[in-house]
Amino acid sequence: MQRWSVEVKERVRKREIPKLPRDVQLILSQALTDLENEGPFPYGWNVKQLEKGKNRMWLKHNWRLIYTYEKQELLIEIIYAGSKENVPY
Repeated sequence: MQRWSVEVKERVRKREIPKLPRDVQLILSQALTDLENEGPFPYGWNVKQLEKGKNRMWLKHNWRLIYTYEKQELLIEIIYAGSKENVPY
């Protein structure tokens, strides 16, 4: 099976992820690993397709991960990580 490339936008890596609670950061780390290994819909995660090609992954109670993916390139791009109240999409 081919592995997916997961790219985290610089804004997400520098501004959003450090603001997450430590336990949510650990969950996010596992989510990124599973996305890389299994693709955009990894087993055991609550993933919902949103409009305009975006997907939402439930991390914990109020915490979400928003990403897009390109099937032809096996690329997943993380565009938001944070509270569901602040989701810009």
